[in-house]
Amino acid sequence: MWYTGKRRCGGSRKAGGVYNSIDISPYGQPLDYYIFCPPQKIVASDLGLSSQGVRILEINNVSHVIDVVGTAYYPYVPDFVEEGMAVGFSRRFDGSGINWSLLSEDSRHLLAHPRAIITNHEELRQDMLHMPVRWSPTGYCPKNIAEHYQSSNYSDSPCLSMTWQSMQPTKQELPSLTNRTFWRSSSVGFRFAAAVPPHNCTIEFELGIFMWLPITLEIVYDPVGNRHEKAIEQLKKSGTSVQWKLVDDREGVKTYDTN
Repeated sequence: MWYTGKRRCGGSRKAGGVYNSIDISPYGQPLDYYIFCPPQKIVASDLGLSSQGVRILEINNVSHVIDVVGTAYYPYVPDFVEEGMAVGFSRRFDGSGINWSLLSEDSRHLLAHPRAIITNHEELRQDMLHMPVRWSPTGYCPKNIAEHYQSSNYSDSPCLSMTWQSMQPTKQELPSLTNRTFWRSSSVGFRFAAAVPPHNCTIEFELGIFMWLPITLEIVYDPVGNRHEKAIEQLKKSGTSVQWKLVDDREGVKTYDTN
């Protein structure tokens, strides 16, 4: 994966690091395919999760990687999703003690965020704006759930699109005085439409899984310390069936070795 801007989380990738990397392609699945709407509630203490980082989670005898996206670099879910839509997704997996042998071709990368679920969504839906989310096939709910369009017959769970209308701008991102909208700036050089909540509504959030990704690992070539060699050795010894490849970020995606 190669891009001209810098990601919010860590900027460039670390030499010798192991990343789950998913590029953007016109031939792949649309983003809404990977979205959980409504987001799935999880309790961090029950799963042994920290405020950010990754760990293995077994569901129905299949091991998955659950990844808590930190609010320091991605204050809101849209900050992460919109960046991924622009430059692809790349999240570091090594350094968290992952047992690679537990992962298989059926394993998934589950992404959670502390602000994925709006618990008081009933208050917000009364003043929802007709503000399209650009990657949604319908323009609003990413899963086209009928109840998510009807304020009088709303489902018990919030639509993920609500998080686009529950953001606080920076000092440089002044919202419109008439309809609460503003242009959210991205660290990778683009903007997307967002909105602040109504002035009489204090949004309450909780942790939830908002999307999943397939697992295709990239090991970043280390021309100085050769730390990629240790990562390759660990993956080969693990016997994992997850696909991986060695790439040189200095030259875009240049593949040196794969399984």
